[in-house]
Amino acid sequence: GSVSGDIHGGRTADGGSASNNTISVLQGGRVDGSLAGGSLEGAGDASHNTILVSGGSVSGDIHGGRTADGGSAGNNTIAVTGGGRVDGDLVGGYLEKSAGDASHNTLLINDGSVSGDIYGGRTAAGGSATGNSIIIGKQASLPADTRLFGGEAGGQAVASRGSGNTLFVDSWQGTVSRAAGFANLHFVLPAPGTAAAGVPMLTVSGAQSGDFDGTTVTAQLPDIITGGRAHLGETFELVHDDSQAIAKADVGGLVSLLQGYAVLYDGAVLSDEDSIYIRIDASRPNPLAGALTEARIGAVGLLNQGGDLVAGAALRDARAAARQTDGTGWAAFATIYGGTASLTTETGVTSRGMSLVTGLARHAGTSWADMLAGAFFEAGYGNLETTRETAGQTISGYGDARYTGGGLLARIDFTQGLLRGLYIEASGRAGEVNTAWHSDDLLDNMDRPADYALTTPYYGGHAGLGCLLPLGDAWTLDVYGKYLFLHQDAQDTGVNGDSIHFDAVDSSRIRLGARLDGGILPSASVYMGAAWEYECLGTARAASRSSGMAIPSTSMTGSSDLFELGLAITPETAPLRLDLAVEGAAGTRRSIGGRVHLVY
Repeated sequence: GSVSGDIHGGRTADGGSASNNTISVLQGGRVDGSLAGGSLEGAGDASHNTILVSGGSVSGDIHGGRTADGGSAGNNTIAVTGGGRVDGDLVGGYLEKSAGDASHNTLLINDGSVSGDIYGGRTAAGGSATGNSIIIGKQASLPADTRLFGGEAGGQAVASRGSGNTLFVDSWQGTVSRAAGFANLHFVLPAPGTAAAGVPMLTVSGAQSGDFDGTTVTAQLPDIITGGRAHLGETFELVHDDSQAIAKADVGGLVSLLQGYAVLYDGAVLSDEDSIYIRIDASRPNPLAGALTEARIGAVGLLNQGGDLVAGAALRDARAAARQTDGTGWAAFATIYGGTASLTTETGVTSRGMSLVTGLARHAGTSWADMLAGAFFEAGYGNLETTRETAGQTISGYGDARYTGGGLLARIDFTQGLLRGLYIEASGRAGEVNTAWHSDDLLDNMDRPADYALTTPYYGGHAGLGCLLPLGDAWTLDVYGKYLFLHQDAQDTGVNGDSIHFDAVDSSRIRLGARLDGGILPSASVYMGAAWEYECLGTARAASRSSGMAIPSTSMTGSSDLFELGLAITPETAPLRLDLAVEGAAGTRRSIGGRVHLVY
């Protein structure tokens, strides 16, 4: 509906407080008067008020906060959006007669029109009007005689240098009379093809000497441009001022502008007597974006932890349990491993978690071999921490990975003839892994932190060949070689509008080792093992589909030395088997953890 007269969110006849009020003029609403979020006829607090004009209209001035006699009118917000119209001035904070604080106000005009002047803050001489922000967004409508002031004190624009006031020009092209009292002029370039050719983003027709003394001019690229190369090879005029006052502004020289997370555009912000412009010369991958691939390595590390459990302890436990049945039925087995592992050397990828394997196995014997077959279920969970240091910056991230799956395992031990003591084994597994990752340090060009969640299938397995060599009556040496493989599928996902393609990650490991096992008591045995392992693949790659730019990869390729030390107890008086072990690795993979296996 409509209102004739002024509207005050909060008002006092003298001093006091008129704070934290909200006024909204929405579609179809009309106010034939002025708006004030908080209004004091004396001195006091008129801060933290919000006024929204979205689709409605206001014929008079708008004050976020106003006091007649000093005090504070800061941290107010005024937004004119959605086709809203204001025929008067916009003032974030206004101290009418006495000095006070009119700072840290925010004014936004985006797809709306304002006919009057726009002030971040206004105060009497001696007051403070700093840290204010005025944002002129897409499709904003301002008359050519509009004056923009970051702050005004005693009827004059505050000194630009050190004021902390910022004018954001977000993909807008237009003319104003003045733009004064701003320490920063920041431009968000229009998307390619949307700007009028040859028209500066901000034209100032009536600048006064000193308006831009100490003003810093910076720029950034727009939001994600799918498949685009933002202004590559172009020169774009940011500010034009025929009075040449703009010549006193400080421009940034060489710049690298971020697009999404993956691309840096190198260029320069330059100036001449009456204009400031930006030239975009080349594009290159953002070296910090490689942090996006690290969680994929963390997930592979967790899956390999489960694969090691299947190819090692779970298979041995299944064999021991199945032999207790003498081939008459299926035996249950289960084993759990928990530990921490650092998976790379060039970057920091650490996984801390647990893996479980449980299933059924059956033993069958012939005159020449013992055979084992089984099926299992597997699951695991791990917390991920990632760290990447590039160009003097550290990007830290946090996340988690979890997987569930199942598979088959088999082993044949030759018991007669020339092959006696040899064995062959294999397993196959498949399932689904969920990976989530977040970083407050990796920001896009809109200062949004990176995060994503992936759900991808995996499959893998192992094949092994070994020989059991008896060393006396109580000790056995197991010499073996194994090949372990894992594949994690590729997936596309969106990261705050930037479409990222994660390539498939393959792990291909060769392991050579030996394990010594012997009894120390009738009901207890110890074992110790050592192995050398080499990861042949283990590289996570990605690319931005939005720009076509590759993202730096993360690799876990390299060799590691493995060890294990364990104790197995099988009481003679109870149908129990307990196996406890410590496992670790040094080299490319640095890990330590414990394993427990209990069967009744």
